[in-house]
Amino acid sequence: RDYRQTLHDKYEVMVVFEFTAAERPWRMHFLLRFSAIPVSIKAYASGLLPGPFTPFLVWAMVGSALATTAAVSVGASVDDAADLLSASSPIQGIVLIVTLCLILVLFIFIKRQYREALAAERLRRLEALK
Repeated sequence: RDYRQTLHDKYEVMVVFEFTAAERPWRMHFLLRFSAIPVSIKAYASGLLPGPFTPFLVWAMVGSALATTAAVSVGASVDDAADLLSASSPIQGIVLIVTLCLILVLFIFIKRQYREALAAERLRRLEALK
């Protein structure tokens, strides 16, 4: 059997991922790139999904830029663990706060999109059974 079909049988969410990737590749790669899972798993999952390479490349670059900005901002503003949220300059503090807010907003958006897609897939399966 095909590995992709095995994943479909085992995990309902894979059907949702494939459907969304085929219908809306830009949205799927955006959601996948900004989800809270390790980068290696995201890259592997992107390879399993159907669709063009361009959305993956664009969102990988944007996602990497945000993560790098957050890491550099935190690293530049911290001398020890006690100084984690204090910045040595106002610009670093602003960049850190904006980046953390963006990550929080993206997390909420991704969670809502996932729930909507999963509900739509469950509804589609129920209608197919009737």
